Amino acid sequence: MGGRNSSALPLFTEGCECVRFNKSFTELNISRAIFPVLLENVRRHCKKIIVPVSSRQYHGMLSKAGVWAVQGQYRPVHFSHCELLLSRR
Repeated sequence: MGGRNSSALPLFTEGCECVRFNKSFTELNISRAIFPVLLENVRRHCKKIIVPVSSRQYHGMLSKAGVWAVQGQYRPVHFSHCELLLSRR
């Protein structure tokens, strides 16, 4: 979601099992105050949201907003595993 030619229309009309935000869109908007509101609105239609992040600083906000998983440079990771994986560094 948030890619150049992507549309949120299927999310609202057909429903989705999982939504993954576009990395560029996320980097551009994650620090804006409206981002948690956007997440809340998307969660009304789809409970599983994956957000690509490159910094731990947003984990608290994303967890509070009900994001299902985050994705770094590798595969998506469920929030319940984030702290455990980060502590293994």
